[in-house]
Amino acid sequence: MDSFNASALSAYFPGLVDVCVTDDAQLVYAIIKNGEIVLAHEYITETVSFSIPEKKHFQFTIPRASEVVRYFAQDDESLYDDLLTYLKRFSALDYEQWTIVAHYVFLTYLHDHPGIDYCGYLLFNAVPERGKSRTGKSVSLSAP
Repeated sequence: MDSFNASALSAYFPGLVDVCVTDDAQLVYAIIKNGEIVLAHEYITETVSFSIPEKKHFQFTIPRASEVVRYFAQDDESLYDDLLTYLKRFSALDYEQWTIVAHYVFLTYLHDHPGIDYCGYLLFNAVPERGKSRTGKSVSLSAP
């Protein structure tokens, strides 16, 4: 079989933002092309065509395409500060330590980026009742 005619089921390829559902309940890829978000039922490269797996294969809520497009168009310059405010509710760390924790959360959203091949661990070490577990839970609830 010619490789160009081969079709693969995939929800992972460069430029993919997410698999979304349209208002008429169709699954589409949300793909970034030239800095814009594009909705497509398939993704075709020079060598392979990608199709979306059936809805039953997704173990999470599939976002609405209209909402993904809406949020993509918004600039959220306060996201970092909002994350720091959220995390600081659970324990007391130095600013430099909070910076590491917040950047770690953002890094977890980029784990499949081709330029990232390692993601470190966070280790919280202190005497009892200092917020290690609360901080760890807040990080895990902020990360994907």
